[in-house]
Amino acid sequence: MLPLAGSILPTSHAALAESIKLGFSNRGVAPREVSVEGGIFPAIETIRIDLSGAKITREQRLSGPTGANTSSHLQVGKIVLKAAPIEFEGTPLEFNLYANAATLALSQGADSFLVPVNAADGELDVIAHRSDLERLAHTLVAAAAAKQGIEIKKTRLEVTSTGTRSLSFRAEVTAKMFIMSATVALSGRLDIDQELNARLSELSCRGDGMIASAANAFLKPHFQRIQDRPFALNSFALGDLKLRDISLETGETIRLHGRFGS
Repeated sequence: MLPLAGSILPTSHAALAESIKLGFSNRGVAPREVSVEGGIFPAIETIRIDLSGAKITREQRLSGPTGANTSSHLQVGKIVLKAAPIEFEGTPLEFNLYANAATLALSQGADSFLVPVNAADGELDVIAHRSDLERLAHTLVAAAAAKQGIEIKKTRLEVTSTGTRSLSFRAEVTAKMFIMSATVALSGRLDIDQELNARLSELSCRGDGMIASAANAFLKPHFQRIQDRPFALNSFALGDLKLRDISLETGETIRLHGRFGS
């Protein structure tokens, strides 16, 4: 979805580009570039959006209601949206999307959005580096542990593919409490559904001794909250389009790839 600054559909290339740019900015996302070029309005040859360097969180409202008004729509030859990288929840991700022969319809509610309702074809890529995810895991665990008087010295993350849209992970955490040190293993599973919702499950904490017992006690309620709260990876992109041929590849980079089209 592409947020707009106003409640009506702009009537020129320049006005549309400015409305999209302000729509993102009003929601706390600063685009590096927004261009709308070619064609005779409301037909457009190309829309290009570069969100590289922007920062987003699950709290930001970058998607709107479904049920777009198809009487107010645009025909776009090509949509290109990239972010290399975008920072999601403090973690850099590479995001690339293109769509050919797409229809964007105006969706109005509390906010206005341009919603992709169909496309001849297109692809989506989301890429994260394992080292960045390792740093994220270390930061999250260290912040929670510090409240319990536990210092996290080191975190090592392993990621393994368990299916075309799922993976398992294990983080070995070296923790220190008073003069004692111990290794605690945090593990779980990540699944991506057809709507691009990422869901964590089977979160657990294992280890021996007092530190492991203390870590398990304070992490358990956090695990439950995380598992009860999936997050949408398509919050500012796909609208009504449905991905197919979704694949999740692991290694030094974790890559989510999918295709869509009529």
